[in-house]
Amino acid sequence: MDVVFGMPPDATYAFEYAECTADRVHVAGQVTQAWFISSDGVHEIKINPKDVPQEKRGMWYRFGRLSFYIAPNADWIVEASVEGPRAGHGGCYRAMQSGTTFVLEPEGSMWIS
Repeated sequence: MDVVFGMPPDATYAFEYAECTADRVHVAGQVTQAWFISSDGVHEIKINPKDVPQEKRGMWYRFGRLSFYIAPNADWIVEASVEGPRAGHGGCYRAMQSGTTFVLEPEGSMWIS
């Protein structure tokens, strides 16, 4: 996770959710899996999103937070990225094939803080 205008987070907590809101703007339901992503790699963990440290460096959190829900047919996701108390974005993204890779294109309502 990159942070514009500040230090990048020391690490990122990523959470996969079981569902999303009907308008496909926010994740919802239970966390199905969680990971801690750092320079040491990606490690599956057991942690509640509410227990992620809220330590700040200036206006940024020391640890970024990424939450997502993947549609059953994997053609769209709902994603939220939070880098600080007033720095984040999210919404629905359509998975589009671009050559041999996939890119995520914003679709529908989005939010930014």
